[in-house]
Amino acid sequence: MNRLTGACVAQDDLIAAAQLTKQLPDVVFKDIPLSDALDFLHAVTGANILVNWKALEAVKVSKSTKVSVRLHQAALSTVLEAVLAQAGGPVKLGYTISDGDLLIDTEDDLRSQTVIKVYDVRDLMKNPGFGDAAAEARFMD
Repeated sequence: MNRLTGACVAQDDLIAAAQLTKQLPDVVFKDIPLSDALDFLHAVTGANILVNWKALEAVKVSKSTKVSVRLHQAALSTVLEAVLAQAGGPVKLGYTISDGDLLIDTEDDLRSQTVIKVYDVRDLMKNPGFGDAAAEARFMD
């Protein structure tokens, strides 16, 4: 699951988002450890992949959890989602972008991370486009 959101996105996050769209050659993982699959994806794309191993191990997903994935000309995001779906089994795993890194965690942990964003919308309030002062005054109340 990808949660790249917000109006102000750091340059590092934009680079990480671009890496997610990078098309990979044939990817064939046959019963390899999850950590090896993630190391391969890092080596091929240059993406910084950080894993919350403590959280994954708490739901019985370890570095040695075996994954098997076979994809042709797929984006990193597609490959990563397939690997995480296979590794997690009944537990949903996902990723998000933070400070230019791809962070892998459980979906529950990713959802629990609160992000507060403040937007200045005063310029939108100056001219709501109603066309008359009375309607604009009602809008502002």
